[in-house]
Amino acid sequence: MVIASLLRGADRGEDESQSYTGLTNPSHFLAHLLSYMETPPYLRKALFPMHPNLRTAGTLPSLDLPSHVRINEWSPYRRKRPPAVAVSPATPREQDGYYWGYSVRISASLSAVLTECPFDGGYDLSFGTSERGQPLSEMAAAKDVDLADRGISARNVADLFDYWVNLVPAQGSRTIRTEEAVWLGLMALRGVVMENGAGA
Repeated sequence: MVIASLLRGADRGEDESQSYTGLTNPSHFLAHLLSYMETPPYLRKALFPMHPNLRTAGTLPSLDLPSHVRINEWSPYRRKRPPAVAVSPATPREQDGYYWGYSVRISASLSAVLTECPFDGGYDLSFGTSERGQPLSEMAAAKDVDLADRGISARNVADLFDYWVNLVPAQGSRTIRTEEAVWLGLMALRGVVMENGAGA
């Protein structure tokens, strides 16, 4: 998941963890919350110090990801505090086919999202969402995919992405909120990724 940001506090050399709030830098706020939600509940207190952004984080919905292993569940992987054998976050997916959660990357701008890809050779495919897009099932096969929501304004916006897709054909409402569109897009993408053999 990539979030475009102006990196206001970090550019001035400030302590990034305390230099912003949801009002001063919404992109960092969203990245902070997404990272918090992805972290297993039993590690949150150790990994996330007190911050104004997390004041109401307890009201966020539980994701119940496979990485959020319960006490009575067995898993060959578990996120722990030391002592433990450290493995790459990609190991559960690459070796055993476990979906282990998402990662959050902050970019300076939308163009940086598309040009500063962390994968060798760039993204296989990028797409934006629109109610006038084509169904997701018509997309080409891809392994590394970038999702951007429809809140973009540019003159040549059609040229930004390889495809424009409609995540919810015949949705029955005028609009879908961004927070709903992100989860719908990720759920729909999982099926495309699984069909193309890119892991669990």
